[in-house]
Amino acid sequence: MANREMAPEAFAEEIDRAFDMIRWLPSAGEPVVHSTVVGVRRLLLGRVHYHVYYAPGPTGDTVDVLALWHTSRGEPPEL
Repeated sequence: MANREMAPEAFAEEIDRAFDMIRWLPSAGEPVVHSTVVGVRRLLLGRVHYHVYYAPGPTGDTVDVLALWHTSRGEPPEL
């Protein structure tokens, strides 16, 4: 990526790591209590300053990614 001269693959690496984590350990993220969607959690991608918002899928054997949100945006996304 043009904005990441020192670590151009950081974003892709962080997303891959996050997806692996929530696939195998869906309870890894912190609960989001203000959401109207049941079971929403968020996981911080520290190197790139994004949160992944996700929740269990309708059958319970999948995870739905609801939003990818930069920490500088202040307010969380409307889910």
